[in-house]
Order: sequence, then structure tokens, then C-alpha cells
Amino acid sequence: DYWNNKPSPTSEALVVTPSFSYLFNLKKGALSIGMQKPIFIKGSFAGNEGDIEQRVNVWQLVLSYRSMTI
Repeated sequence: DYWNNKPSPTSEALVVTPSFSYLFNLKKGALSIGMQKPIFIKGSFAGNEGDIEQRVNVWQLVLSYRSMTI
């Protein structure tokens, strides 16, 4: 991404996302419920420029269903 023909520093990020989940077996597939906590290492949400009071607190809930077809 560019801003005034210069590369924008907010267009790249390094994020680590640890997670845990639980898998339920069902008659016709499987259901998974998981939680993820992204940690911003480098990029637009990793730091703070100036004296702006801001922070990022993100949690993600992931639901997935998988079925098998034969």
C-alpha cells in the first residue's frame, strides 16, 4: 500500500495467534469450538505513535463443522 507515492507502514504486520480448541465427534461429522488470541508483534497494531492512548485487545471464537462424504 502507498500513501503519497511512499510505502505505507501500516500495510505489513507480524501476528502470532496461539489458540486452543475442542473437537466433538458427531454422527455425521465433527464440531470444533476454539478460542484464539492474536498477538501483534510488528505492524500497525503492535505499537503506538506519539501520546495516543490506544490499545488492541482481541479474542476470536472459532466454530467449525466438518462432515465426511463417501
